[in-house]
Amino acid sequence: MSTVSQTIVDPSRDFEMLDKETRSSRLATTTGEPAGTAPDTIVERKPHPARIPFWRRFPATARATGINPWLRLVVACVLAALTASLLAPSANAASSSVGDFSSLLSPNVRTFYVDDCTAEVGVVVDSVRYPYYRHVGGVRVNCRTVHSVIDATVALYYYNGSRWVQYGNGAYGVRYYQSGSGYGLGGILSTPAYCVGSYRAYYWMVGATVRTERAGLTNYSFPAADPRGGC
Repeated sequence: MSTVSQTIVDPSRDFEMLDKETRSSRLATTTGEPAGTAPDTIVERKPHPARIPFWRRFPATARATGINPWLRLVVACVLAALTASLLAPSANAASSSVGDFSSLLSPNVRTFYVDDCTAEVGVVVDSVRYPYYRHVGGVRVNCRTVHSVIDATVALYYYNGSRWVQYGNGAYGVRYYQSGSGYGLGGILSTPAYCVGSYRAYYWMVGATVRTERAGLTNYSFPAADPRGGC
């Protein structure tokens, strides 16, 4: 039986401390190159480019932007989400639907807070269309909790050059042991619809007083002039 001699290399020995013949033999085994005199400098095998991070493969791009490109992607996604949330329609958005707060005046609806309730007050779209529409105001109230009483009064106001004056009659509504009037069109308490004649060229706004069993507050929509039409 033949005896195979083996050279046992102590793994604790540093590679640089091995003699050239042993280094040459080990390099031939790992790199596939023919054995010979080992070079004085050991060549390190480079990793596959796919395993190198983008900002290391293209350092010029990373330096030009001044930021990790993956971080740039995360920031871009966050900004896009914020933009989408800011542009999304709000719950009290006005429209051109009959009985809803009017989007034809901008700004129109003012939102204010009484107790834990959110109140919206503004000009409401009339059922009669341009150019013969009438002036209508409205208020909508919704709360986070149930109240023993929630009431609201709403009226139209015009500016006569020196002060604001109520026009016509207001409207009054009350709810007992409820959390509000609702979020749809049915939740808007509206004034009577008025033909205002020559008064239509004046500045108009809608005033509302909202009260619960604990608090009350009066506020007004944004003033607006509307000389384009109306009866």
